[in-house]
Amino acid sequence: MIIELVNGNGVSTVHDSDSGYLAGFSCYLAALVIFRVTFATIYILKWKCRYNCSSKYKISKVNLTQEFKDIKKKSADGESTDDEVMNQELEKVYEQNKDAISRKMDESRVIGSEYSRRP
Repeated sequence: MIIELVNGNGVSTVHDSDSGYLAGFSCYLAALVIFRVTFATIYILKWKCRYNCSSKYKISKVNLTQEFKDIKKKSADGESTDDEVMNQELEKVYEQNKDAISRKMDESRVIGSEYSRRP
């Protein structure tokens, strides 16, 4: 890198020096940027070609309004599908443990009535 500085007297000073490690580091950063931009462009073009040319990667269009209406018709009382699944599982567990739950409820009622009789 050559820099020429001129005074007001017409005397010029020429600096012919390389900043050493700073110039090398700058070249390294520039090469890194070029590398990333080049391969990012290749990556984007590769996926654009896949989306446009291969049926495996094509994105199908979906009418979300119609999809929402279909889901709403299928769900019970406007609940989400997760709520329906959870309710079904809770009913199964309740049916399996109905007797134990009834006994626990009776025991808690007896204990509650004993506390209410105390002065």
